[in-house]
Amino acid sequence: KVVSRALFDQYGNSGISVSEIIRRLNVTYLIEGSVQKDGKRFRIWIRLIENKSGNHLWAESYEDEYTTDLFDFQSMIARKVAESLHLIVTPEEENKISQRPTENIQAYDLAKRGDEIIRKVSISPGHDWWIALNMFRYSLKLDSNYIDAMLGLAEWYRMDDQFDSSIYYARKVLSIDSRNSVAYKKLANAYSYSG
Repeated sequence: KVVSRALFDQYGNSGISVSEIIRRLNVTYLIEGSVQKDGKRFRIWIRLIENKSGNHLWAESYEDEYTTDLFDFQSMIARKVAESLHLIVTPEEENKISQRPTENIQAYDLAKRGDEIIRKVSISPGHDWWIALNMFRYSLKLDSNYIDAMLGLAEWYRMDDQFDSSIYYARKVLSIDSRNSVAYKKLANAYSYSG
C-alpha cells in the first residue's frame, strides 16, 4: 500500500511517533528522510522503517552538488529501497525509475517549490499563493513538456476555482502521458468542483 504525501503530511509536527504514524496509516514500510540545501549543495538523510518491528531496514546519508545528477540519485534511492525489500523490479518499473522528469534542474526546483507552497497554502492561505503560480509558469517556460509543472498548474487553478484552466493542464499532461494517474485525478477533481 502506498499513501500520498498529503495524507502523511497531516502528521507533520504533530508530535506523534513514527511507529504510531505507520500504524495509523496501515502501511508495512515507511520511508523517512530530510533534505537540506545550501547553495548548490544538498544533504539528504533517508531511512526505511518496517511497521511490525519498527526496525530500520536501511539508512544512508548523502551529500552532493545540486545538478541534473539529482535524478540519477533519485533512481539509485528507488533501487536501494526495492533491494532492501527484496522486491523484483520489472523492466517497465525499471524504465519508469530511470526516466528523468525534466532535463532542466531549475524547472524541477521551481515545480517542487511550487508544490510545497500549494501544500502549505491548502492548510493556511497566504501571499505565497501567487508565488506558486509564477513558479509553475516559469518552470513550464523552462521546459514546455514538464509534466510536474503542468500538474502543479492544474492543481493551482482548481484551488483558485479556475476549472477550465485546471482541466486544460490535466488534459495536456494526458496528451503526453495517457497513463498518468495523477492527471486523471486532477481532471476528475476539476470536473467535480466545477459542478
